[in-house]
Amino acid sequence: MRSSRFLYLAAALFVASCGLHPAYAQTPQQVVGAQLDKLAAASKSQDSALAALAAWTARIGATRVQQDSAIASIRALLATQVATLPVVTAPAKDTASVTPIVTAYVRAAGDDYTAYADTKGFLARVAKFVGGTGPDNGSYYSDGMNANLASIDKSVLYNGHQTVKYTQPAGGNLTPQLWVTLPAPLTKAWFRFKLRFSPGWTTVGTTPNSANAYKIFGWAWQGNNGRGNLVWTNTDEYQLESYSTFNGSVPNYTYKGGYRESTEWSGDRWYDYIIYSEQLDNSRVRTRWWFAPDGQTPVLKYDITSTLDTSKYGNQAPINRVMVGINYNSARTKDQALWYGQWEVVDGSTNANPFNLSL
Repeated sequence: MRSSRFLYLAAALFVASCGLHPAYAQTPQQVVGAQLDKLAAASKSQDSALAALAAWTARIGATRVQQDSAIASIRALLATQVATLPVVTAPAKDTASVTPIVTAYVRAAGDDYTAYADTKGFLARVAKFVGGTGPDNGSYYSDGMNANLASIDKSVLYNGHQTVKYTQPAGGNLTPQLWVTLPAPLTKAWFRFKLRFSPGWTTVGTTPNSANAYKIFGWAWQGNNGRGNLVWTNTDEYQLESYSTFNGSVPNYTYKGGYRESTEWSGDRWYDYIIYSEQLDNSRVRTRWWFAPDGQTPVLKYDITSTLDTSKYGNQAPINRVMVGINYNSARTKDQALWYGQWEVVDGSTNANPFNLSL
């Protein structure tokens, strides 16, 4: 009985997906909501639909393998629905000075997008179930979704080289989410990335009861569903977060906000983001964020420390993966895009201050 109900859900999702917009996918929200006791009916978020799918299959007794297989299938199906990317107005050529990432230290991970001849070459490093063409096991970008909305851009350059463009089409909340597993877990990790936005880029959308938010960049703990991330929320407020999750509980959620976007969405230039996540001991993680227009001295904006009750939850886990773009909350009314000039992860245990900041 449980098996037939599971297959019925998968079939319903497949049928709903076949009727999606021919240019780019909308999530099978209506079917998911109906089949999952309307767990996701209030939102058009693809992430909410997948979360509801996992919850429902767990409730009816589907195995973890079945859950993962169903979610991977829906992600892959959504990825194949994108036929062409909408045209987004590119930002004007940036004549300001830039601060290229130098390699006087050893990167744990990173990408400056110079190794790819074209988008096809880039997608070959992305797992197929994420929306790329690479193997599901062993690809550099090994998790995430909507990679088919990412493309190599030879016209919007960073420090003279090509970049990657994240297209965010109107009519939904889809956005590329490209995640990389680190070669080895890190207790101290530096993250640096360069971003630029299409003129008029915004988090504002039309989904009722949905925060105007976009998670820009994140990192996650080994064997744990928690993470740290930098997010825009409340439309234009930056928020730095760090937390772990245990069976739905979030015992150490810590955040700081208050600093707001000023000129980033004008598309006028590149911006420099630096984050340092430092495990102080078995229970505490300190996270700091520096920011500036590229070419200027990065300024410390936030400094937070999360504390985990080790007597209840065990020791704080190390970082084992990085998320180059996470989810966008609300359905957009216009096509827009952002560009990554490059990004990198540096081991803070062997490189105490790779970017010469005032610590």
